[in-house]
Amino acid sequence: MGPKEPSVKATFADVTKAPTCQADIGNGVKLGLLPKGYPKALWSLDQLQAIQTAILEEVRRQRKGSVKPKFSGCTFRPGWMSIGCGDAETLEWLRKVSQTLKPWKGAEIVAMNATDVPKPSVYVGYFPEPSTTPVDSILGLVEGQNEGLRVGSWRVLNRVQKGPTTGLTLAVDPHSAETLDRLGYLVNYGYGRVRIHKKGKTTESSDPKGTQPAIASSSSTAQSACFKEGPCGSKDVPKGLQRLPSE
Repeated sequence: MGPKEPSVKATFADVTKAPTCQADIGNGVKLGLLPKGYPKALWSLDQLQAIQTAILEEVRRQRKGSVKPKFSGCTFRPGWMSIGCGDAETLEWLRKVSQTLKPWKGAEIVAMNATDVPKPSVYVGYFPEPSTTPVDSILGLVEGQNEGLRVGSWRVLNRVQKGPTTGLTLAVDPHSAETLDRLGYLVNYGYGRVRIHKKGKTTESSDPKGTQPAIASSSSTAQSACFKEGPCGSKDVPKGLQRLPSE
């Protein structure tokens, strides 16, 4: 019996947890492992963990071999993973081994330098929700009401509150970024629509003062939101939310 296929969908709670699976311990070259077809194909958290486990099993299997893999960290990115290699031998060993790993049926792994992997775009969304509304509840509506958005691979970088409006800074996968651009940054949300726009981008429908309205079909079902984008400084990051680590 082959290995159990991991879930292809990560929960929103998992997405907002710490993305680093082991703290960096050096400045080794980072190898990116990503699914064939990336960015349209993305790995879930379960799949990332399955690959992580499979690599260590391979280390155990070849314990008497001449190569002694030395890793300097492992980071889960939105839909892919980055592994720091402590030396050239480890880099080449991991590159070769990754092509033979089958942590689940049909798994296809592509290896490339982590610096060459297309990075997720950063977007800012404005939602008519109080501070007590969980992030997974907000993103649940976004995913549940819109096609073409791979919300399960998004990562929350920042959350700020302005009265009845929640602002989320999001690391978005390339496929979802293309969809948001095509939609003009307006997505269905609740009984109306909200804006999720590229950070730093000014849209024609933006408020001239720099605020982004949440567009609702009924004032009784969604509060009018008027939120000015705030800085992403550490003082604005609530406990429990973490930034993507820099390469």
